[in-house]
Amino acid sequence: MAPSTVLFTVSLVLVTIVGTPQRLFVESATVISSEDHRSRVGSSQLNEEPIIGVLAQEMSYSLAEKYEENYESYIAASYVKFVEGAGARVVPIWINKTRDYYESLLPKLNGALFPGGATWFNQSNGYAEAGRHIYDVAVELNAQGVYFPVWGTCLGFELLTYLAVDGNEHRAHCSSNNQGLHLDFTADFRTSRLFAKAPEDVVQILANEPVTANFHQFCTTEQNFTEYGLDREWRVMSTNKDWNGLEFISTIEHKTLPFYGVQF
Repeated sequence: MAPSTVLFTVSLVLVTIVGTPQRLFVESATVISSEDHRSRVGSSQLNEEPIIGVLAQEMSYSLAEKYEENYESYIAASYVKFVEGAGARVVPIWINKTRDYYESLLPKLNGALFPGGATWFNQSNGYAEAGRHIYDVAVELNAQGVYFPVWGTCLGFELLTYLAVDGNEHRAHCSSNNQGLHLDFTADFRTSRLFAKAPEDVVQILANEPVTANFHQFCTTEQNFTEYGLDREWRVMSTNKDWNGLEFISTIEHKTLPFYGVQF
């Protein structure tokens, strides 16, 4: 992936989540160094860096075999570094908790991230059930005038759409594992909140170079997007095709709420 695309993506997520482009404007594409971060932590200054909750998920069987401590859930370090790279702090959001836990935690955060991974949505007290609580609480907070964004990446993208259709399985099987793709933008993608201020050189990279990494076996097609009524509240900004030529949706945002998803 081109460096400028990496910087843009990290900054874009935080601008979207925090909602303060004057502090983290996408065109600046600034990544805070570890030295700068340590100096801030060690100082007595008020820390105004945003706090983003990253949702944990169940340990897969293969992952659990590698550890003897009987861990029940995990958060991939790459997502922590992803958020920290743009200047935010990370708080874990645990699975297998009651609704009270999420109602108490989320108002203390500046946004939530549904990460990618490998787990099923029908497991009790797991990733999807926690996501249901987070989604509902986030809707309530925004209705109260509290800006609370939610970002979904890969499996998190799928979870956003799954929750939006009340847990109905709308995904199609597809073959997009280990596939680098450029984005096929929709004609009106520039009118979206996500891409309205994206630098043109970054847009050209995303549109012409295979810089998005796809590792998924489920896809949301435009047909299913419409049949399940997602088009009433969500908009599509880009699509792609898997190894077999199946077209799937790769970038979405909610029409009124600060909810965003990327399949890559």
